[in-house]
Amino acid sequence: MGRRASIRCMPPAATIRFDDGLGAIAGGREWETVAEGFGFTNVEAMSHGLAVVSSRVGPIAETVDHGRTGLLVSPGDIDALAQAMSRFASAPDLARSMGQRGRNDFLNRYTIERFRERLAAFYRRALEA
Repeated sequence: MGRRASIRCMPPAATIRFDDGLGAIAGGREWETVAEGFGFTNVEAMSHGLAVVSSRVGPIAETVDHGRTGLLVSPGDIDALAQAMSRFASAPDLARSMGQRGRNDFLNRYTIERFRERLAAFYRRALEA
């Protein structure tokens, strides 16, 4: 019996959901653009423990660690996008482990608590200068 998966495309993202609850997300408008300010879709996916497929655009490569928390493809390369999504569909353990590493990165880098700590440290250094 094979695994069943559904792919749901709702801009700005396509989500792959497997019958066992595993998931991955291909983050949306990044596929079509050559510029990106931050890539919130990717961080949101990471917060949910989803492996990410996104374009190597702007600061996205600083958020998604290619091969560790997700897969990055060249902008507009639909074949590479399909291959990356297929890779997760055919290797659920890979998607699961990248999703967990992404979740850990989210908790270490993007929570409000981490933001407050970094902001307070910034102000302390500025006041000490």
